Amino acid sequence: AFLTWSGRFDAFDDETGPIRPVRQSTVKNKRHALRAMVSAAIRNGVPIDGLRSLADLVEPDTVRAALRFLAEHHGEQRSATLEGRMAQIVIVARDWVKVPQSQLDVLRKLAGRVAPDHRGGMTEQNRGILREFEDPKLVLRLVQLPDALFELACREPIDGWVRGQKQSGAVAVAILLAAPIRVLNLSRIQIGRNLVRIGADRGHRYELYFAPDEVKNSIELSMPLPAWVSSFIDRYLEDGRRTLTEVASPWLFPGLPGRPVTTCTMTTRIGAVTERHLGVRMTPHKFRHVAGALHLRDNPAQHE
Repeated sequence: AFLTWSGRFDAFDDETGPIRPVRQSTVKNKRHALRAMVSAAIRNGVPIDGLRSLADLVEPDTVRAALRFLAEHHGEQRSATLEGRMAQIVIVARDWVKVPQSQLDVLRKLAGRVAPDHRGGMTEQNRGILREFEDPKLVLRLVQLPDALFELACREPIDGWVRGQKQSGAVAVAILLAAPIRVLNLSRIQIGRNLVRIGADRGHRYELYFAPDEVKNSIELSMPLPAWVSSFIDRYLEDGRRTLTEVASPWLFPGLPGRPVTTCTMTTRIGAVTERHLGVRMTPHKFRHVAGALHLRDNPAQHE
């Protein structure tokens, strides 16, 4: 019932759902987080018959039992995973069970205790990635990666699926270098809707556009792409993309017939291609960190 409630939205009725609409992907993440907490609590000795409702789950002693098991299992008492689990517990306690303020304060205190130290701005893993890119030679190889991938793709048979895959990887990396968007937006770029052609003939370029309901923060996003990225997109659209789908598809990166490539597949491909050619496994999210660090390196006056 809580998950159904989470997915509803009516701006004029406090009883039909949360104050903000929740995506189905978020509902799925909530279900996973709550199931993980239930399983952890049981495996740490909480009786199954003592977990008959969400009210039982958000009891502080039950939450502590679950956290202790998860912390021991993952080998750390502070992590983004535990922070995420506790975020859902607090939401359930506050918005669904409506626990007393004293109980909510206890849960919030527990959430604070398991949250990683964010004062450094990022995880040690991401700091390690940035240290790698202090090497100017690696930065140059990253910037030249789309060219390298296209060159490799051109050695493949014209009508071959591998040719299209390599070209799509080149375009994905090029877009992330110029506009490091979230992987969900990257994988779901629709030609004409999100990828908009600006101008005609030789002087044209492309622009990425996402409406408020397509982005996480619900703020319209418009990002002009530079000429070199637009050139890669043109070459891909005219050549390799047609090998990736047998039916008409609006998606820049088509997956199964009529559907876009999944975020999991996109992340795996980006990781594999960067690890193979750079020796560093990058995810679309890590491109955001690297792009920000390189920008601040070249524009130190913009540090806050």
